[in-house]
Formats: sequence, C-alpha cells, structure tokens
Amino acid sequence: QTDETIEAEIVGLAEQYQRQGLNGLISVIRERVARDPNGKAIYLFTARDFIKLAGNIDKWPEEGEVQDGWLNFTLDQELGWHTESERPARARVFIVPGGLRLLVGRDVNEFMAVKELVERAINLGMAITFMLAMIGGVMMSRSTGRRVEVINQTSQKIMRGNLSLRIPDRGTNDDFDQLARNLNEMLDRIFQLMEGIRHVSDNIAHDLRTPLTRLR
Repeated sequence: QTDETIEAEIVGLAEQYQRQGLNGLISVIRERVARDPNGKAIYLFTARDFIKLAGNIDKWPEEGEVQDGWLNFTLDQELGWHTESERPARARVFIVPGGLRLLVGRDVNEFMAVKELVERAINLGMAITFMLAMIGGVMMSRSTGRRVEVINQTSQKIMRGNLSLRIPDRGTNDDFDQLARNLNEMLDRIFQLMEGIRHVSDNIAHDLRTPLTRLR
C-alpha cells in the first residue's frame, strides 16, 4: 500500500510537471509539504548537483539500501528531519528531464512498529504453543505409559495362572480400549477352550473308571 501510494504521487507530480513546468512542480511540492505538517510524506526535488529546490528534507540521503528501484533509508537530523530519533523511510526516485531528481517517499516508522509488534506476537504465540505442546506431550506420554503398565501387570498376573482376570478399559473407545477388548476376547476364548478340555478330560476319566476297575 505504501509503494502504491508513492507511485501514485510520482505519477501525479509528473503530470503537474508536464502541465505547469518546473516552477509549477516546485509550487505543488511546497503545497503538499505545507498540507502535511506531520511529515508522513517525504519530498525532495533537487537540481543536477543535488542542490535542494523544494521538499521537506534538506539533502539527498547518501546512506541507504536500494532494492528494485526503491530506496530504504533513515530519516535523521543530518537530513534536516526534526526528530529526536531516527525513523525508517522508503522512497522512489524520479528523474525529471534536464537531470533534475525528485525523491518521493513515506515515513514507515509506524508500519515498522506494527511489523515488530506482529513479529513479537508471532514469536510469543509460537513459544506458548511450543510450551503447551511439550506439556501436552508429557501428559499424553505419562497417560500412555500408565495404560501400558496396567496391561503389562494384568498380563503378568494372567500368565501366573489367574485366568479370571481381564484387562480394564476406560470406555473411551480409543486404541487402548480396542486392544483391551481384543485381548479380553482372546482370554475368554482361551478360557472356554481350557474349560472344554477339562470337561472332556473329566468325561474320559469317568468313562475309564469302570474298565480300569475291572482290569485291576
């Protein structure tokens, strides 16, 4: 949005220069500077040797970073900017016929402050999210460990001969409950098979009692 605003101002000033010439352009720049006492807009119109003709900064910024035709620099007292602190600015250069240079920009200090605020909020949000994820991970790990331990302890008791025990479930229908139900169904089936074998063994023993007695 800032870049579009600057581009629109350059187009407007170029049209004023075509209509009114050099003096008209200087007058328009002075009018815009007067209408913007807070200095959010930046103007500097210089001659070929960088002598100031109009604008609200005194000299051409010598130190700045140029990216894709855009000049990023700092407003300070050396540029004639009456402020207690340095303020970031962004501008574009327009070459006027005859070697004249027009610098049009904006004070982006508020935008940079918002950017820093958003970055701090994102970093804080990521830190909180990471902490919550760590706490949630620890809680889930402990809960999983407790449920696995319950299954292990119950399985050990069953292996020692207590076939009547069953693995408890919480009724949450999660993976552990499904595992517990499957194991319990398997234990029930094993118990039924063992009862069947015991019943068959009792019948065989009963049927062999008379022949063995006769043989004895």
